[in-house]
Amino acid sequence: MGKSTEDFFKSWSSTIDESRLKERAWISHLLDMGVKAAHRNDGWVDREKHLIALVYPFFYHSIAIGDLIAIGDPDEYFLARIIGVVERQLCDPQWEYEEEE
Repeated sequence: MGKSTEDFFKSWSSTIDESRLKERAWISHLLDMGVKAAHRNDGWVDREKHLIALVYPFFYHSIAIGDLIAIGDPDEYFLARIIGVVERQLCDPQWEYEEEE
């Protein structure tokens, strides 16, 4: 393996480690705030209807109506309150939310 390839892999590994540490610190902060789940702001979030399906969350601690969740990632996220649930056949439910101010 050439020096530049070795340097690339060392740099990549360091970047991954830093990202994981940042994510763990963010999750810890959210948990301290009482947040029950965090999920990326992606295709599983219907921003027009304010619905989210918690398909692959960063973490999930059995949410219910009234609970606080985070939508986004460590770099950009918003807090939302669960205000309803939409049961679906053959799928996990979608949760209705409103953004916290």
